[in-house]
Amino acid sequence: PTMANPRGLLLLLLAAATVLASDALPTRPAMGAALEPPAGGEVWVLLVAGSSGYMNYRHQADVCHAYQVVHEHGVPDSRIVTMLFDDAASSVFNPFKGRLFNEPGGRDVYAGVPKDYVGRSVTPKNFLAVLTGNKQGLRGKGSGAWSVCAGVCGRVSRARRGAVSMGLVPCGCLAGCFLPHRSPKLTPSANAATLVSPLAGRVIESGPLDRVFVYFADHGAPGFVAFPTKYYVVPTQLKAEALMKAFAKMRAEGRYAEMVVYVEACESGSMFNNVLRSDINVLAVSAATPFESSWACYYNNTLGTYQGDCFSNHWLENSDTATLEQESIAKQIEVVSSETENSTVCTYGDLAISQQTVSAFLGSKMPSPPTPPNPSPSTLVSASHKSPKKHGNHIEGSGASSRDVTLDVLRRLSEDDVGGVASAAGFVHFRREVAKHALQQEERAREAADMVFDKISKALHVQAASAQGGTSGGEWPPHPFPPKPENTCTGKAPTEKEWACYDRALLGVDKWCGGFTDYSLKYASRLLQACMAGGGGGASLKTF
Repeated sequence: PTMANPRGLLLLLLAAATVLASDALPTRPAMGAALEPPAGGEVWVLLVAGSSGYMNYRHQADVCHAYQVVHEHGVPDSRIVTMLFDDAASSVFNPFKGRLFNEPGGRDVYAGVPKDYVGRSVTPKNFLAVLTGNKQGLRGKGSGAWSVCAGVCGRVSRARRGAVSMGLVPCGCLAGCFLPHRSPKLTPSANAATLVSPLAGRVIESGPLDRVFVYFADHGAPGFVAFPTKYYVVPTQLKAEALMKAFAKMRAEGRYAEMVVYVEACESGSMFNNVLRSDINVLAVSAATPFESSWACYYNNTLGTYQGDCFSNHWLENSDTATLEQESIAKQIEVVSSETENSTVCTYGDLAISQQTVSAFLGSKMPSPPTPPNPSPSTLVSASHKSPKKHGNHIEGSGASSRDVTLDVLRRLSEDDVGGVASAAGFVHFRREVAKHALQQEERAREAADMVFDKISKALHVQAASAQGGTSGGEWPPHPFPPKPENTCTGKAPTEKEWACYDRALLGVDKWCGGFTDYSLKYASRLLQACMAGGGGGASLKTF
């Protein structure tokens, strides 16, 4: 969307509010020998793709691949919960409807994946409820609640359907009777009491002896990861503060013995840097430091998008081929770090957990040989640009920063040929024409974002210099979480006042600029930089 009313955003940048303090607990990656997991208990898994749209195909493919890994290693579906918007497999731009491929020449990873939460039920609020086992907060949501709808829908008459006014509110039981992911507002004549599901969606029902694995793939920025909204392209935000509160709640209620969290997102290290405590039995692994982008991998000409994300592809491919009962988490991190060229894999929290085997969190059953790919798409999907992997000093293939995937893909599609499939010429022509139009919109949106945030930076540069009693030298704004020389995964933590200023600035973007796009999320760090440089944004509104 085009950026609008930058003055409103500038005013909001100066507002301050209280926010949770973040204790500085920097950690460093550590590798060690594999140890046995605690005796007893089960493995619970939560898999989340926090984006929507075909341009974000890779996130849903990542999560579906993760499901295949844990399922084939013996974790039953009853202890796996999935959250994905579920629009990539059915997209009009997907030449292989109902299938997703996460790597060149790979199999369909979409097949058999249970859909616990889809569409607009994929929200930060629902994610936290699932993670913390809050069934009450998920009443009438998720596939578990829909199970009673089939009989109800069959009894809803056409007359009653005609009396229903559709609304874009969270799903209820009647969603299955009408449009997907929409919940009707019933007229007074409709008997809502008989139609609303008393059931709740599925949650992580772990106990004090259980181990929990959480995997999240999407976009991010300092201090938050993104979720889809009713606008599809405008993400909502799961803040690091809220995630830490969820961990603390689970710990206090005895909902896990140990937890491992893998996060694929730009600046994903900021979800844990100086925030995640080392004494609550949680190990977090991020695809990137608190101040760098994560990268997409495996661009595919036929699919017209990136199949996966580099960090995610590498840990998933390692899990497919390694003997997880013998490989430690530390060893997997070491392998993945060596193969992930364009971002730095970081670890936070209780690093002692990394000495356990991967099987302690992904399942210990030896998997059966993977189902081979279908003959027709296997040849097409193998024609991909390979993932960046380091082989000595040689880097194989290329990828794209997550911030630039949309632009990169649209440019490729605008120049697309039939991709070696003569029968697909009509489809490719359609896709190419759509891409040309979308490319113009994307370029304009990026230019607008650049202009708005450049003006903000210049204005705040002047104010920051004045507030500090002189002119500021060197590069401005300063980098949030400036990395420490001995460990680029950690850095300075913002103060309460600076976090509060940042939260207000994020609200300003949503209100005055139509929210962030995948690209403009890179400027969220600029807002935090401004708050940190300006002492929390307490200057006079007359500045602007």
